[in-house]
Amino acid sequence: MNNMRVNTLFAIAVMMVVLSASAFGQTTTTIPSYTVVPVTIDQSLSSATANVGDTFSSRCNNVECGGFPSGTRFIGRVTSVSRASGSTPGQIGVSFVQAILPTGVSVPISGSLSALDPSSVRIDPNTGLLTGQPGRRNQTNRFIAYGAGLGLIIGSIAGSNVYGALLGAAAGWLYGRYATGQAAGRDVVVSPGTQFGIMLNNPVRLPSGGAGPGNYDRCIGCPGYTGSGGGAGPGYSTQLTFPSNQQPFYTNNGVLMVPFRQSMEGINQPFSYDYTTRSVVMDNGINRISVPSNSTVMYVNGVAQRLSAPTRTIGGNLYVPVDVLTAATGMTAYWDQNARILTLQ
Repeated sequence: MNNMRVNTLFAIAVMMVVLSASAFGQTTTTIPSYTVVPVTIDQSLSSATANVGDTFSSRCNNVECGGFPSGTRFIGRVTSVSRASGSTPGQIGVSFVQAILPTGVSVPISGSLSALDPSSVRIDPNTGLLTGQPGRRNQTNRFIAYGAGLGLIIGSIAGSNVYGALLGAAAGWLYGRYATGQAAGRDVVVSPGTQFGIMLNNPVRLPSGGAGPGNYDRCIGCPGYTGSGGGAGPGYSTQLTFPSNQQPFYTNNGVLMVPFRQSMEGINQPFSYDYTTRSVVMDNGINRISVPSNSTVMYVNGVAQRLSAPTRTIGGNLYVPVDVLTAATGMTAYWDQNARILTLQ
């Protein structure tokens, strides 16, 4: 009798585990290591003015973006800077730490700078995806000045030579060995619109299909999942209401501001306060987000992101632009002024 009871309890436990895994299992797509994403830089970088720790953004608007949805923005960080000096050209080393999908979902990545010439990447004839050539995968590339114009090389310096791919106004991509004397005393300038590649050092997990925020770990911190299946369709939403004296509002520039504490409590997202930096901090299992008081930026996994409006304190309550909710949930917010209901979908 006892054995039968134990077996029954065990079967129930197994069934609960299976059902739980089915209900809360992740639906993700994995982009493999060494995938190269072609991007164009959004702003200028110069070895004359750049500093270690500076961040910049690039984006892929191609039809094929290595598995990321078209329109994905990539956050890069300056890791080294060498000013032009004597016979040595200016150089900038960078890494890539974050991908922001068109939906606003932020995905951590580890990426390296890559050229796009045939010696650096190869194209899968069936999928059109780019991958790093085996001999280039462990190479540390930098932006390096070359020539008298705005040409630059993505490569490395060894002795008096530069080894890498030259990208010039008329040259296109051309891999080879170049003399450093061709850019003696010149700082490298990476102009807006310059194209290059980001090679993934590690696999990256994306929502199924690459763009649906509802598929990313079921959007941890978003309790309002009422739909079925893994999609982020119309059923995937939650609604928040607020006390009459702490209502969301629009700024003069049309930015929706929401009360932080009430919003986080409404989506069951724990947070803490860092007294050293005077910031509210939350971790949704994917991203660690820090939002300073009276600030124009928030920090996602340590990377600064400009907010659409400064945070502000009103009546002792912190109000944040809706960007913060989007970063925390991966969902889009809609404010119904008449019903006074904030819908996240």
